Amino acid sequence: MTQAQVVGHDLVAKRVRNRQMDCLELWCGYPSHQSGFDINGLVNIWDDWVDETIWQNAGDSSCYTPEEWALLQQTHMAIEDFCKVTPRNNINQPAATAQPEWARLIASAQAALQAFQKRGYLTED
Repeated sequence: MTQAQVVGHDLVAKRVRNRQMDCLELWCGYPSHQSGFDINGLVNIWDDWVDETIWQNAGDSSCYTPEEWALLQQTHMAIEDFCKVTPRNNINQPAATAQPEWARLIASAQAALQAFQKRGYLTED
């Protein structure tokens, strides 16, 4: 097996953390950014990079600071709470963003993004 065929766990964890930071930027910039995603798209992207299994194996959190880890969990819970009060499909975007759960979600995402930005993106090589 060549080095190119073996991708270390630490490298994968760094890449996942960096994609989570991308997701936080999307949440914090919605709707003013030009990403082309609506709220459903943002939820789907988040679920691609943060799912329930991440919390089950806290040992995988080595590439996070304790602050980043806690704020990532807080943001995930805020997204879950927001999803509970919005329809699954055909979300009325203005009505959804007027809900108090949206304000809590964005506040959590902003706090998490600020924590992640202290160290910035981790090297992916």
